[in-house]
Parts: sequence; C-alpha cells; structure tokens
Amino acid sequence: MGCKKLKDVTWLMLAPNLRTLWITGCAKMEEILSEGKLSEVAGVIGIPYSKPFLKLETFHLFDLAKLKSIYWDALPFPCLKLLHLHGCRELKRLPLNSDSAKGNRLSIEGSKDWWAAIEWENEATRNAFLLLSILFMHEIFVVCILATHQGWWYVYNKVIGTGLHWTGPHPGSEKEVKLIDL
Repeated sequence: MGCKKLKDVTWLMLAPNLRTLWITGCAKMEEILSEGKLSEVAGVIGIPYSKPFLKLETFHLFDLAKLKSIYWDALPFPCLKLLHLHGCRELKRLPLNSDSAKGNRLSIEGSKDWWAAIEWENEATRNAFLLLSILFMHEIFVVCILATHQGWWYVYNKVIGTGLHWTGPHPGSEKEVKLIDL
C-alpha cells in the first residue's frame, strides 16, 4: 500500500485475518493504528475492538518518515515472524514487551542507527530482544536496505563479521535468485 496523504490505517482492525502487511511511501503516515479513531470505529460498528494483528506473520514498513507509532500498547503478535523497517526514523518505540519475545522467532530488521535510537518499554523488554538478536545473529540478517533498479530488488544483509548480497526479482517473480558472499 502506498498513499502520500494517508495518516493512519486504523480501518485494518476490520481485517482480523491479515497475514502480510506492506506499507510504503506514505509521507504523512504518523501512526499505523490511531487510538482515537479506533474507539470511533468500535462505536460505529457496535462491537468492542480486540487486539489487532493476531494472525500477522510479516510486517513491512518502508519510507514512512513521519511514523511515530504502530500501536500505543504492547501487542502479543503470536504469529509474527518478521518486522522489517526502513526509512522510519521517527519510530522510537515498538508495540512489544518482554512477553512478545517468548517462544517466538521474531526477526526485527532495521538500520544500525535506528536500533541505537530505539526506546524500550523497560529493561526486561530490552534484554529479551537483545538476547533474541544475539541468539539468532548467525541465522537472521540484522540490517536490511531495500532499493529497486530496473525491476530488480537488492537486499543487503549485514551480520556481524559477514555479509550476504542477495539479488533477485520483485517478490513473486519466477526468475532465479542469486546469493553472493561479500
């Protein structure tokens, strides 16, 4: 999804079976789910809202320069495997707590500078996710920068001490994927 004037996507609360979400290039997006709008939506449809994104498996946020919030409270994310952020410099807090890391192989991808600026809910949450990052450091790339050039996608994966360069077509294409060690 990409819309330059969109400020939030609170209406996604009405999509409880959502498994993959890409939000990219929304220059005015400040929050993914708005607490104020959420209570309005619940009032209009006459039912209380439940926790969002319970079935979400992959969550991609790209080039959202004004994004400050995904959700105002911690979310369980029982199915989430990948949270990928790029170009979301104003996003300082994630809707996670120490319970969000338990039993979940969640990969959070963002730039080194973004990771350094993250504000954790508390020390237990910080420790849970830093430990998770260290445990999976050799399996999961930490920094991912996405760019397009002539319809091809370049993803640079940087793991401490090593790097992989993946070159492949846009997701869903049948063309060959190449892995090149840097």
